[in-house]
Amino acid sequence: MLPAADFARIAAQVFSPENFTYGETKGEPILIEALHDYLAATEQIPREQQGNRDRLLITSGGMQGLDLGFKLFVTPGDLVACESPTYTNGSATAMSYEAEILEIPVDEDGMQIDVLEEHTNRTGRAPKVIYTVPTFQNPAGVTMSLPRRERLLEFAHRHRSVIIEDNPYGMLRFEGKSLPALSDLSPNDPLIFGVRTFSKFVAPGCGSVGSTSILRSVSSPSTPSRRWTPAPPFPTSTSSPAGWPKAARTRTSRSCARRTASGRSRCRKGWRDSSPERSELPIPTADSSCG
Repeated sequence: MLPAADFARIAAQVFSPENFTYGETKGEPILIEALHDYLAATEQIPREQQGNRDRLLITSGGMQGLDLGFKLFVTPGDLVACESPTYTNGSATAMSYEAEILEIPVDEDGMQIDVLEEHTNRTGRAPKVIYTVPTFQNPAGVTMSLPRRERLLEFAHRHRSVIIEDNPYGMLRFEGKSLPALSDLSPNDPLIFGVRTFSKFVAPGCGSVGSTSILRSVSSPSTPSRRWTPAPPFPTSTSSPAGWPKAARTRTSRSCARRTASGRSRCRKGWRDSSPERSELPIPTADSSCG
């Protein structure tokens, strides 16, 4: 189901002796250029940001992007709000920097901002960082509604909370209308740190390459930035992906659509699709069983 032959052909076209040495810290220019053009062509970069490659940083997978975000903005004892349930590797990364986790429940419209507001008003303590997977949330599968996204941004601006937007699934919609990422709703926002990965829309084995949307000068709005040194992927692992966005878009969509259809046919009583637009993961109920 994966276009392995296409991957091999692209690798043969782009590999050169220069690919087997150390790469640039911010990522290979050819990949940054290809990724920017793909995101712009698919309207995933706001018009105000198009042409600004300095906001893209290539990382060694999406998890390194999350690690950089928490490393930059979290100090011991800081409050970090996460969805409940949440992607546990994300919350665990926050805890690795000694953050205090505040769990905010989700419903069919995503994170319940009313609960976040109520906690802040009651305790007088707003989260330093808000970690969210707003689109096709893992593991609940829900997508944060547009009104909730706008309210979350308003809350973050009012309390100067940094939003770490984990967006690995935003390219996996096959039905319905796509919702804008938080970074699209608030372009060039110093409070938004966005993370994406190739592993979900190209292939799981491509998870060694991710991208992060950052400001030209990365610093916390409320505390000085820590020293940070991203570990760039070697050129051999990032040259081939430069050809993927254009070559793999159609193949990936067709493969995932077939996989979605077959996956739904295997689900039995006790499961329901997470949404009519969802590309994968159903939500289990109490009597769920899906093989």
